[in-house]
Amino acid sequence: MLPLFLFPLFRPFSLTDPSSAASIPPVAHWFQDGFHRFLGRYLSRHFHAVAVVRDARPDAHGSSPHALRPDESVIVFGNHPSWWDPLIGHFLNRQLFAGRQFYAPIDADALKQYQVFEKLGFFGVQQNRTSSGGDSAPSRPARLGASKFLKVSNQILAKNDSALWITPE
Repeated sequence: MLPLFLFPLFRPFSLTDPSSAASIPPVAHWFQDGFHRFLGRYLSRHFHAVAVVRDARPDAHGSSPHALRPDESVIVFGNHPSWWDPLIGHFLNRQLFAGRQFYAPIDADALKQYQVFEKLGFFGVQQNRTSSGGDSAPSRPARLGASKFLKVSNQILAKNDSALWITPE
């Protein structure tokens, strides 16, 4: 089972520089709707069930401790045991957070290879793959990747209709 932790945000903090080139990926809603028609059938062929414990489900009506206000952004943290997780996350976002746009970071090299994911709300982050000369400090590409991740995430969370899905990978 995929454990999920929800963190509603009332007001995002400011990390962005107005002149920053990092921006939210453009989402093609018509494409996303078609993807979900495919995704439901695809997951039903490969899984017996996708379930969320009833007590952990967010409540959009305000009657539980997990109530979400419409003016809140949401961050969802989950583990990442397999390549299925982005698909499951996208599916669960539509089921649990109807009306909130899915966004998630993905390895920048993988996004270059599968550019179609950008239309679904994924944005590229440069991973730390090189050493910086023997010390333990992150390499320049990794620092730039982390900086871009924070800037894009802040822009996403500034929108009230967004859900940012994050895994440790």
